[in-house]
Amino acid sequence: MRIAFVCAQESKHALLVLKAIRKYSDLSVWIPAGSNLWLYHLCDLPLVEFSAKEPYVSWLSSFDAVLYFLTSDSFNLLSELVCVPGIFLIVEDIPLPKFSSYQEFFLHFFFKEDPINRALFIMSQVPPNSKLLPPYKPINLNSPSGELSKTIFEGIRLAHAFLPFYKFMTELKDRFLKDVNRELLKGEFLEKFLKELDTFYNIYKLSVDALSE
Repeated sequence: MRIAFVCAQESKHALLVLKAIRKYSDLSVWIPAGSNLWLYHLCDLPLVEFSAKEPYVSWLSSFDAVLYFLTSDSFNLLSELVCVPGIFLIVEDIPLPKFSSYQEFFLHFFFKEDPINRALFIMSQVPPNSKLLPPYKPINLNSPSGELSKTIFEGIRLAHAFLPFYKFMTELKDRFLKDVNRELLKGEFLEKFLKELDTFYNIYKLSVDALSE
């Protein structure tokens, strides 16, 4: 399995993740262009300095999984580099948007540009206080390497299970909603549309959640 580990900060927790998964994957580390993250030069792993432009976007899109390593200090910088759908590996509390319902997230996904809209799965040491569409799994980065590896690869499997719904949402955003008369995206039509989408998502979510049991 080809995995890209994307990070913007030197961290012992990042090294723990790399150690846990490097034996079981074709792993490379991706860091912002021009950054001086010398710690990752010592990992004996392929290291790529990149930006959210071509050809890097196409190269990242070819990986089986992209892990975005997010900390409170690196979030602002790294959020600008979340250019392809991937897994959010959250170490500390970061300013994710808060939603009280899936319908609020649908609207955010369709009409706002935000890194959270490219999350296929969220693994976090800090439970998110929000209704997020991507599946979620708690993670302890200080757990034994074997346990940590198992958690991460289970997360990758759940991300793959969520991917069809993500592609469906993206098609709605990029095709259907761009062609619909803007007047229809208000009032009763929008209310019914979001309600039907919510029903479909909750049914789909049951099958994804079953994989984590």
